[in-house]
Amino acid sequence: DPIMRGTPSLILAQFTSRFINIYIITKLKVLVRGRFFWLRSIFSSCFGGFIGLLIAFGLAYGGGVPLSGIEKLILTDY
Repeated sequence: DPIMRGTPSLILAQFTSRFINIYIITKLKVLVRGRFFWLRSIFSSCFGGFIGLLIAFGLAYGGGVPLSGIEKLILTDY
């Protein structure tokens, strides 16, 4: 059932991507000594969103769709 696989994977992906976003933005803040917020926020959002897509599509479609199909889904959605 797609809903039973999709919903938990999207919830997990959302929490994980937000945690990664916060983690990266704080580590970069220390690295650049609090400067360049615009760069830190853009980079961390892009990276966290990409990881979220990997988790969501990997869990929702893994096993039902071939890996090449999942790669196409991720690249076209990102």
